Amino acid sequence: EIGGTAHHIRFVECEFQHGGGQAGEHMGILLNGISGGANNCELIRCLSHDNGGSTEQSHGYYIASNNNLIEDCEGYDNPNHGLQVFLAGGNPTGNTVKGGKYYRNGLTRASGGGVILTGTGTNHAFNNICYDNKTWGVYAEGNNQKIDHNSMYSNDGPACEVGSGTPLV
Repeated sequence: EIGGTAHHIRFVECEFQHGGGQAGEHMGILLNGISGGANNCELIRCLSHDNGGSTEQSHGYYIASNNNLIEDCEGYDNPNHGLQVFLAGGNPTGNTVKGGKYYRNGLTRASGGGVILTGTGTNHAFNNICYDNKTWGVYAEGNNQKIDHNSMYSNDGPACEVGSGTPLV
């Protein structure tokens, strides 16, 4: 977990696996903006996989802060989502998810997807490949989520699903 007052951290070619955490959360990596930190970070060519746990918080990447770049990363074999942008009670904004592969997520749960963008901030997912996930390839909810030029196939549910709000798809 990266949080507190930490910011502007760059991870290049790192691998996150078998993540454990607090209160049953088992993420590969969490950029936690609850206390105002973990903003302006970069994850480049990283892998996040096989992060255990049976809770809804078992993601490869959990982005709960602002203005982060997730580029050319892979998230696979995670119990819930490959990558989720979400902050309970907050609105992560300015996050970019591009050029990644998110596959075989959610297979041990009733649902799970490749890339999830939620909240009222403006986040952007493009040029990603999402396949073989339990539910959807890409899911967007809230206003101003931007999804374009992603390839989504062989997911058990919709390739792309839009929840409430007005995402830009």
